[in-house]
Amino acid sequence: YDAFEIWSAVTGSTQGIKFYDKMSRGKNLSLFKELSRHLWGQAQYTFPALMTCVLDLFKKNGHNVKGLEKSRQLQKKLETLLGENNLLLMPVHPRAAPRHQFPYMRPFDFCYTGFLNPFGVPATSIPA
Repeated sequence: YDAFEIWSAVTGSTQGIKFYDKMSRGKNLSLFKELSRHLWGQAQYTFPALMTCVLDLFKKNGHNVKGLEKSRQLQKKLETLLGENNLLLMPVHPRAAPRHQFPYMRPFDFCYTGFLNPFGVPATSIPA
């Protein structure tokens, strides 16, 4: 399964609403200005949220359909595999906790857990 495709499809343009429209809430939002403000630490939105908006601009028609179908298939597979009242133990990040601002250098490291977010499953992280 493609974790980023699943995450992007479910959190991006769902129900016909682009992520940009969800985030801007009808206000005029200049992605270029916000990205520039981010360099000075004055952005209103997180860098990942802004990049999700930018990626949304380049999505092809049908992208979300494939991602949403993969999401449904994976959710069914997980439900079958885990059943009821079971626990999934897994790492939350592919390497040791990164220093501040370092995640920008490896933007897809969130995929270990990001692909589970759309399923709404309860989760916790325990430093070890």
